[in-house]
Amino acid sequence: MITASAGIVAVSVLLVSAYLWVLLRLTSSQWSHFAVIVGVSFVVLFVAQLLTHQRVWAPLVRCLHARAEGRATESELADGFRAITGLPASMLFWGELWWIAGGVLVALAMALTSDGFRFFSGLVMVVAAGSGGFLMGLVHYFAMKRGLAPMRQQLASEVGDPEVRGRLVKRLSIRSKLVMTVAGSTSVIVIFAALLSSVQASRSVEESGVRQQTHLMDRIVGDFEERGEVAIAEGATLATELG
Repeated sequence: MITASAGIVAVSVLLVSAYLWVLLRLTSSQWSHFAVIVGVSFVVLFVAQLLTHQRVWAPLVRCLHARAEGRATESELADGFRAITGLPASMLFWGELWWIAGGVLVALAMALTSDGFRFFSGLVMVVAAGSGGFLMGLVHYFAMKRGLAPMRQQLASEVGDPEVRGRLVKRLSIRSKLVMTVAGSTSVIVIFAALLSSVQASRSVEESGVRQQTHLMDRIVGDFEERGEVAIAEGATLATELG
């Protein structure tokens, strides 16, 4: 379970990194600021996440300790079973929350410490973090469901009464799972495509502007040799019209 989780996180980090590399145009200084901010934010969010996970896992851990010592009560078994059935969904929720929080934290820190950092770049960081976190969360959700299945079945048999087990489980229908998986994954792709189109269009406009300005400067230089200050005045007027 730990190995699978670490692998999923590593893939998500690579996905988000590629996302940012394609969509962002930062200076060398801004990339340096970004690396430092991400490193600091990782430590802060890791500690906060660890504290949250301890609280989420606590009922199951207490149940397992009590079982190992042979003194588990019906209440502890019920709490453990409730916790283990809800863990995948809880980890999906908290995981997505921490990814988005990380994106917002990094974007705000960049805006405060890095000159020339644009709002669009911050938006891309938040969207990239949320998208990567969501895809990671989906994979991790089903991996946890599978990995925890033997212990979940064991606790279910120890709780015994099917009616009691039914009250302890928060059921998620197949339809809801399909909607969450398909709609969520599709939304991530659509958002990335929209941002990429916006970036490509912006770059095309800027490149066109640079070409026009270069052509204008060439004309001014050439005309200046023949017509002097009159050519400069005409060039300034044309530059104003081009923006």
